[in-house]
Amino acid sequence: MLSLDHVSKTYQDGTEAVRGVSFDLQPGEFAVVLGQSGAGKSTLLRCINRLVEPTAGRIALDGSEITGAQPARLRQQRRHIGMIFQNYNLVARSMVLTNVLAGRLGYTPVAAALINHFSRQDVAEAHATLDRLGIADKAHRRADSLSGGQQQRVGIARALMQHPKIILADEPVASLDPAAAGSILEILKDINTRDGVTILCNLHVPELARRFGRRILGMKAGKLVFDTVPDALDAAQIDTLYDMPVSP
Repeated sequence: MLSLDHVSKTYQDGTEAVRGVSFDLQPGEFAVVLGQSGAGKSTLLRCINRLVEPTAGRIALDGSEITGAQPARLRQQRRHIGMIFQNYNLVARSMVLTNVLAGRLGYTPVAAALINHFSRQDVAEAHATLDRLGIADKAHRRADSLSGGQQQRVGIARALMQHPKIILADEPVASLDPAAAGSILEILKDINTRDGVTILCNLHVPELARRFGRRILGMKAGKLVFDTVPDALDAAQIDTLYDMPVSP
């Protein structure tokens, strides 16, 4: 489904954020990229949907190359790639419903999108999605009036409105308390199992990676250093990712 072949990203200041990363994801996988802050996890996810332009390598979704795709083609491909951000990336002063409907922008004529005009079907689906995520009563609240966990649910709802084949979740629980973090990851797990959406999720906590991932990709200093399953993840592998030993 998703294929990365020797993907690299070097920034203008010479920082090698991603160095020759290759792996394939199959439909329906829940894979976690595990590593400490600065390992290159966020850059890697942003390369996949070209929020960051890779310096080298090839990325393809369902056999269609993302790297090198022209703007019109890239817009079509991005329809199928949901993105969830650590800091939510919501329009803070807009209503929750408006933020969720932003997930339909890739399917909406430009003229209609400019005035936030969406079909009745899209609006009904947005309400149903908020209901599924337990925040239907927040639809007409400003996004910045919600708690962190609620804002992340809005971000997930926005991604679901794209009808994605894959969701890229970039440290989606790093800003949340443990209870809210578990709740958000349970939602992603439900989307993965019930809807069959492939999940690629960045995390820095090994315990969460073990609990929710069905595959764990260890990343350090821009490189992929192991590719394993939760039951096989041991203390030695975890220690390779961190400057200080981390308990299993």
